Amino acid sequence: MPASRARSAGVTLVELLVALAVIAVLSGAAVSLLAGGQARSAAEEAARRLAADVAFAQTDALARRSARTLVFDERRESYTLEQQGTPLVHPVSRQPFVVELASAARAARVDLSRPDFGGDTCLVFDAEGVPASGGSVWLAAGAHRFAVTVAEVTGRVAVVEALSPDASPDEEAQEPGDEDPGGGPGAGGPGAGGPGAGGPGS
Repeated sequence: MPASRARSAGVTLVELLVALAVIAVLSGAAVSLLAGGQARSAAEEAARRLAADVAFAQTDALARRSARTLVFDERRESYTLEQQGTPLVHPVSRQPFVVELASAARAARVDLSRPDFGGDTCLVFDAEGVPASGGSVWLAAGAHRFAVTVAEVTGRVAVVEALSPDASPDEEAQEPGDEDPGGGPGAGGPGAGGPGAGGPGS
């Protein structure tokens, strides 16, 4: 057999290295896409859970004719539903109504930031279910950011996804799905991610 034909039947070291490099690049891209998808899913899940809890707080305030306050803690990455400074008892777990994002079983870490309701970090619903002020709070995982917004007067809650790192809730944002999971005051129970679905921090 001629030498040239013998060489063409095998794989050179250069060809092998090129093939390995291509495989490494494709594998890295796949891992990056998977991680990005997990981060987005985690951020959106946390945002929808919070939106459901906001809707529950409003409905509960109206039903019981008693003010409700959601207290956001950026340092602890958590929020608490309170009545006159005391955490409410969660209707399912019968534990204090405290949701700790860091302890939740999610594929990616979710950070809570920039709670702003008329200059306050607390969201207050009066005995009529009317918010003291509209506002928003951000939830983020990796490069993915979602804002939970509460409308002034009506208290209508929505989840919006930031289209750019510097987007604000009322500009450069899009709604990833249905808004107002609780349906506003007087509606039924909270959405699928709300108190009826599991205990605090779940």
